This record gives sequence, structure tokens and C-alpha cells, in this order.
Amino acid sequence: MTILSILALPVLAQDLPKEVTRPGDALKNADSAARAAEAARQRSLESGADITYERILENPDDIELNYRYAQSQVRKGDLRGAAATLERILMVDPALPKVRLFYAVVLYRLDSLPEARKELLALKGQRMPESLRSEIEDYLARIDRRTKRTLLSALLGIGYEYDVNRNAAPASNSRLFGGNEVTLASGRRVADHSAMFLAKLGAERDLGLQAGHTLNTDFTYYRSEQSIVDNLDLQAYSLSLGGVYKHRLGNLSPTLFVDHVRLAQETYLRTRGLGLRYDRPITSRLSAFAELKNGFQDFLNTSIVPTGRDRRGAYWDLGYGGAYVLNPTHRLSLSMGHERKDSEADFQDYYRHRWDLSHAWLLGQGRFLLSSVNYNWDRYDAADQSVCSVKRVDHAYRLSGTFGTPLGFIYKPLKDLLWTFTYEYLKSRSNIVNYAYSNNRISTMLTYQWGGAF
Repeated sequence: MTILSILALPVLAQDLPKEVTRPGDALKNADSAARAAEAARQRSLESGADITYERILENPDDIELNYRYAQSQVRKGDLRGAAATLERILMVDPALPKVRLFYAVVLYRLDSLPEARKELLALKGQRMPESLRSEIEDYLARIDRRTKRTLLSALLGIGYEYDVNRNAAPASNSRLFGGNEVTLASGRRVADHSAMFLAKLGAERDLGLQAGHTLNTDFTYYRSEQSIVDNLDLQAYSLSLGGVYKHRLGNLSPTLFVDHVRLAQETYLRTRGLGLRYDRPITSRLSAFAELKNGFQDFLNTSIVPTGRDRRGAYWDLGYGGAYVLNPTHRLSLSMGHERKDSEADFQDYYRHRWDLSHAWLLGQGRFLLSSVNYNWDRYDAADQSVCSVKRVDHAYRLSGTFGTPLGFIYKPLKDLLWTFTYEYLKSRSNIVNYAYSNNRISTMLTYQWGGAF
């Protein structure tokens, strides 16, 4: 087959390793959005301007001022102080549903579950706005789950994506082959739409020990169907089994995992591996983590990717970083990582260094804005002689932003549905024109979360 005939074939994405990370990225984004939505929901009870203790001394009998002071204490992480403030208010006037609900929520966050349940049950018989009654039922259900040893969870999501350069076509509209740069006859940039589906089922079992050690398992299914570039249709299945060992010095979480990825209706990758993560709160605002993963990626040859086995091999991944709560509505996270990949073909072996900076902003009423900047630096061990005699070096930059909101503001029964809208820009710079490209992506997803216990 001649160079020109090869270059005239429909072009598969030049950066296939990034394709197989899409399912994991989608799940990570959905989990991050769910956590942000929960934090924003809790934040709704803490909103308001900060009140100093000096103002309380000036007006000690002002109930509304004391209530706002308790909100200030919660925002600063002083839950015990807030509980004492709210208890004093209720001693003066027990018939304040808003105050008693906030007191119950603070007790819940202090893990004083029997006391929190008692306060919530005392509220149920009182007259109050429907919104407060809904909050009461929600927290009673949460307490019921927390007091049971086995927790179940489910997440369902449907979404849409649009990529300007779905096939990762080179920006130069040319490609190297055997050291010769040839202008592409076909396989140039293709914009495409896709429909997404995501499902996750999880279970967690409390081992009944005083420290609170747990076992957990998760199963995830992801599917993406393209409109035009059908050879990039993706399906992925993932199963993990692990646990959390809790200690005063931090939490240790070992995990075993297996993944199965299908590309264009054919099995393309099977992964098996294990991981170990350590999380430690340093202060009420600062936390740190470290994580080590080792796995084996069993790439297969397919009709679309006849050289898939070239990428078959083991990898090691070390990540570490931390998060800092700037204030009650802003959280900043920074992480770094190093990855080593060994493959059957030495030109697919690489070292990767990565840096990630992310920010979460709670906007109020359950809404949030997530933003991130990511940088990867990849250095390959050997040159792919079918392309050129130069060793490949890539620099990839990714900018993304996600806005999310629960849909309860449209219709109350939709409060458990979360809508997100994401924009992402990817720029890949490389010393080889085949891998130098950019892409703009917009995506939107509607997710529903459910929790149960027994």
C-alpha cells in the first residue's frame, strides 16, 4: 500500500490513549458535580453575612442576630460552637422551626445522629413552610441510611457532547510517514455530536468496628455513540472492590479494579490492577492525599486498530496533592502525578508528569461552578520509525469549566435531578505534527442519584 493510499483512508483519532480515558473522565466529572451539589445544598442553610461575637455581646437577646451568628460559626467550621448558640436560642423560644432545623443539621454534621433525629421528629408536627418540611424528610432519610451498616447508591446520567475536532486531526492538515510530511487527502478535522449514557451502582458495608472501617464495591457502565465518526463509539465496564481503614492519622483505601473497553463494537482494552490511597485532614481547612496505582493494560488488535497490541503492557501511577478551603464558598485543589508506561513496542513506552489545579465555587441555592487547568508532559522512550526518526515529546493543556444546578427551582419534585453544562478546550503540542492538534468541546448531562440502606 502506498503512502498516499494510506493517508487517504478515514482517519482514526491520532491520540487513542486519550480516547480510553473518556469513560473514567466522565465518571470523575459526574462524581465531582454530585459532591459539589451536595456541598452547595448544605451551604444554603449557612448563607448570610458574617456576624462577630462583639455584636452578640451588644444585643444578646436578638434571636435573628444569634441565628446569623450560628451560621457564621458553621461557615468557619466551628460546629460545636454553632450547636451551643442554637441551643441557647431554642431555650429562649422553642417554637422556631428554622432554628431547630438548623440545630438538627449541625448535630447531624457532628455525627450526633440520635440527637439530630430527636430534633427533626419534634419538628414534624409543627406548622412550617413546605420547603422546611422537605428538608426535614430529607435529613431523616439520611440519618436512617447512616445508622444502617450497608449503604447502597446509584447514579444514572444521560448527556450530549459536541467536539469541533472529534478525530484529533493534526492542526497542520499533514502527517509524517517514514519521515516524509504528506498533506492529508482525507481524515481532516471532523466535528461530531455524540449521545452519552452513564450508570454507577455502589455498595458500602460498615464492618461494625469502633474505628468505622468499611468495605465497598462499585460497578460502572459508560456508553458514547457518535453521529459521524462511528469508529470512536465507546463502551466501558468497570468493577472495583476496596475498603477504607480509618485511623486518627488518616484513612487508607486499598482498591482492586478491572476495566473493559470496547471501541467501535470490538473489545479494545482490558485493564486489571490495584491501588492504594492515603487521605489525611491537616487542619479544618487543609487536607492532603497520596495515591499509588499499578495495572496491566491488555490492548487488543481490532479491525479499526490493527496495531493495538503495540500498547500492551504495565503501568505505574503516583499522584499526590491537597485541597484548601479558601472560605465557605471557595475550595482550591492542587495535585501532581508521575506515570510510567511499558509497552510491547518500545516507541509506545513513556514517562508522564502532570499538574492539575481545580477550583470549586458554591453559588448558592444548590448551584456551583467548577473550573480546572491541567498540564501533561509526555516523553517517549524511542522513535516510531514508521513515522519518523525523532522521539516523540508532547505537551497537553486542558482548560475546563462546569456549571451545575439541581432542577428543583423549576419543579420541586425534580430536586434530585442535577443538570450540568461543561466547556473544555484541549491543546496538544508535539514535536511530531501527527500529534499536534486542538479541540473545543461542549457537553451537557442530566444525572439522578439515589441512596438506600439496610
